[in-house]
Amino acid sequence: GSCKVVLPGPEAYCECDFGFTKDDRGLCRIATYYIVGSSTTAGIILLVLLILGTVRFYFTRKKHKQRIEEKDQELVDLTNVWVVDSRELILYDRIDGDTPGGFGEVYKAEYREITVAVKKLQQLHRIERIELEFKREIEVMRS
Repeated sequence: GSCKVVLPGPEAYCECDFGFTKDDRGLCRIATYYIVGSSTTAGIILLVLLILGTVRFYFTRKKHKQRIEEKDQELVDLTNVWVVDSRELILYDRIDGDTPGGFGEVYKAEYREITVAVKKLQQLHRIERIELEFKREIEVMRS
């Protein structure tokens, strides 16, 4: 490294450039603490960025998982709306004529003072697979 001569007082002395220090013999050498300092600073910055990225990922994932759980619960709630206590129904006339659907007969009914259509499932259709298909039919009717 270079040395510039400084003459502020009675004696001249040598001052090393930025990034250099004097060794035991008075020569300017690269200051190793600047290199280590730069590496340490870069390492700390990378560590902080890694931590921030991890925290952001965690909270984003947690929020996404919460939204999925809310949507699942909403779907369960909507499905349960279509299952009612039969004691609250007043069945009137059968409205599907003489041709019942694949799952049962359809009736005009009253539920909590509201006129509704009710599909009365046949007993033999109480199998889980059939119930799933019936729920799909309900989804189609909703849309």
